[in-house]
Amino acid sequence: MDKELLEKYPIFNEAKRVTNLNKNLMRIELEDDTLFYDKTKDIFLNFNFAVCHFNEYGVAEIIKHNKDKKINLYGYINDKYEILIPPICEFATSFEEGYARIKVRENDNKVHYYVVDTKGNKVLNVDKYKYVGEMHNGLMRVSTEEIDDYDCGTEDQFRGCFGFIDITGKEIIKPQFFEVSNFETDYISAHKLDDCGWGVLNKQGEIVIPFKYVSMFNPFCVKDFNGNNKYFAEVFIPDDKTIAPEDFVDQEGKWDILDILNNKLLGIYHDDYISDTETYGYIRSTLNGNHFIYDLLTNKFLDKKLSEYYPQERNKFYKYGKTIITDNNGNIINKPKR
Repeated sequence: MDKELLEKYPIFNEAKRVTNLNKNLMRIELEDDTLFYDKTKDIFLNFNFAVCHFNEYGVAEIIKHNKDKKINLYGYINDKYEILIPPICEFATSFEEGYARIKVRENDNKVHYYVVDTKGNKVLNVDKYKYVGEMHNGLMRVSTEEIDDYDCGTEDQFRGCFGFIDITGKEIIKPQFFEVSNFETDYISAHKLDDCGWGVLNKQGEIVIPFKYVSMFNPFCVKDFNGNNKYFAEVFIPDDKTIAPEDFVDQEGKWDILDILNNKLLGIYHDDYISDTETYGYIRSTLNGNHFIYDLLTNKFLDKKLSEYYPQERNKFYKYGKTIITDNNGNIINKPKR
């Protein structure tokens, strides 16, 4: 806290907590009240609702408690303190790619669902769907069937009847899938309602990998040394090759990595899900209890000395304050340093 500000406004000394909501606005939580201070304008504001952190679009979610109904109602405010949507929504999600979803009871006393932009405009009514997910790569996952977690907006894999729409409401991929991932990349993993296994689709809904795998995680993207995108997915290979995908429950087997563009399994067998390091081009996991790191860009296993380290970025590995640097071929070029 700035010493000059503390001396100028003693109220800061009375605060239980002070939070920076963006570079200008501070939230001051007192014993029985909450104030807001704009550092640029040097003014205090007293909203009758709570204000959350401002996002990259200069928009923050606002929350007001309805004592009569004993529920919270939500809306949005911009960084000019203009209310974009008043706190009347039964839920309001965060913004992804400039769009959020709201649930609001309107004058007809019916609940409606909308996609809204960062100006607070309702750009799309989505009442026809039981679930609408956040925007990824210009597409939103939708379901025509009820799913348990709709109102909480969770973005994990669900079971329903899923497809994808764009911001105009056009169904780019018609709802027909039992389970799907989001378009975190140009591809998704999908499990079709009338098929037994998992496969891969592109953004046009075309089948890139047939529906034949017992289990599959979201595809991920790695850039090679020339800046070209390579796409992979983690798939489960059961020990019992006769097992049907619908019978996959605690089956014995190994995970492998699927090269999507070449429709080829790489033979990188591992016991458990890979660590969150694939964006650097590395697979870090275990096989029979032993750690290993595989480089997807050079297609080889790295030195065993690196297996206990965690990729921190490309060619940089970290463990307990020690750092190892490698060249593009995975050769260690320094001794571990603290």
